[in-house]
Amino acid sequence: MSANERDRLKVLHEVNEGHLKQKQGAEQLGVSERGFRKMLRRFREKGDGAVVHGLRNRRSNRRVGEETTLRAVAAVRRDYSDFGPTLAAEYLKKDLAIAVSRETLRQLLIREGVWEAKPRQVRQIHMWRPRRSCRGELIQWDTSIHAWLE
Repeated sequence: MSANERDRLKVLHEVNEGHLKQKQGAEQLGVSERGFRKMLRRFREKGDGAVVHGLRNRRSNRRVGEETTLRAVAAVRRDYSDFGPTLAAEYLKKDLAIAVSRETLRQLLIREGVWEAKPRQVRQIHMWRPRRSCRGELIQWDTSIHAWLE
């Protein structure tokens, strides 16, 4: 259990025993009263395990299947080895009907060693000029080619 979940559990126990009001518990946890009542109901039904997220240690529902992963990586190795992830994802969708986002494909190719992640380029930081020691010290240049300032 994480520290945040332990804190939630402590507040839920206090509210359940009557030491705190639901409104005070909701304020302590930074959630709405309605959300807190929902959490308290779940706590009373499931016990201490109610504060743990329901998807912990489980696969994501949005995860790309293993078969699709293998087909996509094999196709990129075979046909699109000189493509970047964006173009490869477009061709996979168009030619082979494998719908994988470019970022997902990029992560897969990096994991398989087909694509090498490029290091981020550090932008040039603008260097401010040093401040002048007194007011009006800026140098003024006359860059005009005319002799109007004799």
